[in-house]
Amino acid sequence: MLTIESFGATKLDQLGNQFFLHDAGGAGPSLKYQGVAWVEGQFGAWKPIGAEQAGSGYQVAWKNGTADQYVVWNLDGNGNYLGNATGYVAGSDASLKAAELAFQQDLNSDGIVGP
Repeated sequence: MLTIESFGATKLDQLGNQFFLHDAGGAGPSLKYQGVAWVEGQFGAWKPIGAEQAGSGYQVAWKNGTADQYVVWNLDGNGNYLGNATGYVAGSDASLKAAELAFQQDLNSDGIVGP
C-alpha cells in the first residue's frame, strides 16, 4: 500500500489501481464514482492528491497531471462521489486556496497553505 497523503485525520492510500480513505486505524472506504471503485487512469491524467473527512463524509482534492487544474469532490461516508465542492480551477483560485486549510495541505504547491 502506498500512502499518497497523510496530513490531517484522513490518509489517502493507493493499493494497486484503487484509492482508499483511511483513518488512523486503517479503516475507511474506497474512493467511488457512480457506486463503483474509481481506478487510476479512469479520468485520464486526473489523480487524487488529498483527502479529509468532512462532516459525515469526505472531500477529495484532484490534480490534472502536470497541468495547473484542480477540483475538490464531496463524497458520502461510503466514499461515493456526490458532487464538486469547487469548480475545475487553476491553482491560483480562491476556492482551492481556501480548501487547503481543511486539507491541511499545500494543494497547488505554491508554498503556502491557505489564501
